[in-house]
Amino acid sequence: MATGGQSGTLNLGGATPWAISGTGTSTITLDGTSATVNYSGGAQTVWAVPYHDLTLSGSGAKTTTGATVNGILSREGTATTTGTVATYGAAATLQYKGSSTQTTGTEFPATFGGSGGIIIDNASGVNLGGSVAITNGLTLTSGAFAVGANTLTLNGPTIAGTPANLSTTSSSSLVFGGSSTGVNIPGSVATLNNLTINNTNGVTLNNSPTVSGTLTLASGKITTGANTLIIASGGSISGGGSSSYVNGNLRKAFNTGSGQSFTFTIGGAVSYTPVALASMNVTSAGNLTAHTTAGDHPNIAASQIDATKSVNRYWALTIGGGFAATYGATFNYPSVDVDGAATPSTFIVNSYSSSTWSSATVSGTPTTTQTSITGEAGFGDFAIGERYSSPVVNNVNLTDTAITPLLPYTVTVNISHSQGKTALNTLVLKLWYDSSGTNTSQSTFDGKTADTQNCAIITWTQATDSFAIQPLSGTTWVLGSCTSPASLPGDFTFHFTPGKVATATSGSGKWQVTAKVTDNGGLTGYNYDPTPPSMNWYGEVTVNTPSVTWTGVTLGSGFDAGVNNQTGISVTFIANGNYKTQVLSSSSWSGGVATAIYDNSGTCSSAGRFAMEANSTNSYPGALVTTTGVDIDTTGVQTPEAGTTVSTNALWLKVAQTFRNDTYDGTITYVIANR
Repeated sequence: MATGGQSGTLNLGGATPWAISGTGTSTITLDGTSATVNYSGGAQTVWAVPYHDLTLSGSGAKTTTGATVNGILSREGTATTTGTVATYGAAATLQYKGSSTQTTGTEFPATFGGSGGIIIDNASGVNLGGSVAITNGLTLTSGAFAVGANTLTLNGPTIAGTPANLSTTSSSSLVFGGSSTGVNIPGSVATLNNLTINNTNGVTLNNSPTVSGTLTLASGKITTGANTLIIASGGSISGGGSSSYVNGNLRKAFNTGSGQSFTFTIGGAVSYTPVALASMNVTSAGNLTAHTTAGDHPNIAASQIDATKSVNRYWALTIGGGFAATYGATFNYPSVDVDGAATPSTFIVNSYSSSTWSSATVSGTPTTTQTSITGEAGFGDFAIGERYSSPVVNNVNLTDTAITPLLPYTVTVNISHSQGKTALNTLVLKLWYDSSGTNTSQSTFDGKTADTQNCAIITWTQATDSFAIQPLSGTTWVLGSCTSPASLPGDFTFHFTPGKVATATSGSGKWQVTAKVTDNGGLTGYNYDPTPPSMNWYGEVTVNTPSVTWTGVTLGSGFDAGVNNQTGISVTFIANGNYKTQVLSSSSWSGGVATAIYDNSGTCSSAGRFAMEANSTNSYPGALVTTTGVDIDTTGVQTPEAGTTVSTNALWLKVAQTFRNDTYDGTITYVIANR
């Protein structure tokens, strides 16, 4: 039965709903709550009666006066609502299927608890008209659902349909509550005013949204994956703790200024491990991103930290936008992250950036759950643990007590390190002349540079597992086949050949054999052979003037400055110490028909005899008869590798009064000897 000021049509059979048209008021009595009514006219009043499905369509404003909906309330066409819907049944659904952009109205209560949830199926989009909460599902079938300057609370499961249709702005606020699993923040959520996480099972980011207001962490984790949760320069974080934090990347923008502080409420899949920054003096505005990773840093072997006595976790602080600051930081971690053998009170902090480890300044005394640093200006990865022991050079051994240039020798160096061979960087062996024979300090070692006479350096490099020698090729120092051990402790073997001019010692052991190992953390070990070897004398001589010829010799002529002389004879000497020179002649010179005999006495009193005098200058005074063992020059000193060339050597000839006319050939020998 229908009564009222307007006529209406009621269809009671089949699937056809009751249709009520007109712009006046109608009173309708329904039998039970299973009927479907379509209000499709203009402005109408929907009376307080129980409905199953209630469709508000047409173009008018529907005044709801407390109707009860147990099925679907669908706003369609361009219809709007006023008044209040008093009751939604437990299985109710609120649906928007307008023909143009709609704005939610009084049909959408502050909290919608119907199990059917909210359905957005309007290609032109739906704007949220006020702050609301959805207890159950949100299905985005068609068109954007714009939060606008409101708060949308989602206490239900993951957004169904097309999550990308959820639209937010910098004035929007989202709240994720309830306990549903698998809840994702859609990729379309790029900017927010506030974000609240109060879902005990947490949420996952599908984008990198920026929160300009407050991130509230009440319950559950935000898992970012490869995305980043960004807090704007004016934004803040409220709450946070072991039950609610950012599992992944958290970024904060900072303006310039001193005395700033901020806590990155971050952690991993299991543990809450925040980083609290304090005393920040920001000199260049920008942003800082923090995240933490469980386990030792992959390059910890190159640090100064003992991987067996460390916090099994590291933190990354990555700058962006030109950010620069000095700051202090407190790194928090659960005690289960600390190796059982570690002594936390001795912890150090190393930072890793651009493939280089640096030491941070620890503030206070580290504990099993917290370590602080101060006065830091660098950024990168931060690792915490005990400083490992320095590498040790257990011994340096050259078995020979005397060595000779151009002969091969071997030095064995035994190394140990608590972190193994991979923790090493270089091993440097230096062989150097020490005039005192006792100066073996590491500081002296450090000051030695390679040269051909007094210092050879052989370096093993971990990165290439190779050896190199200085002085380099082009000298007579030679690097032999060297080897490194497979593991430590172990022996490094250095095979080398001393160069020609390695400084000779005067019988005592004055060539120090020293070794220094440096690990990847910059720690060093040093040792030396306790029995330094001596260096034997070595000499070479090369006559650069291939021959001299006397012609027109006057018989019976004596030694004289201007008679029978040969000048400008060039001789090159190479020696690793002081030397003297001699000139010797073969005892007989052969002629075509006769033999000339060399007279060591220089008198030439018998027929067929001759003698020579020699000097290292072209001046006759000081010339000596070249008898065996007579030194013509005793001023030679250690030479460079190329040697010392004397171009002023001269010879004077004396022959007997009786001498057969002939052409005689013989050998004149220049001799170098130790002095």
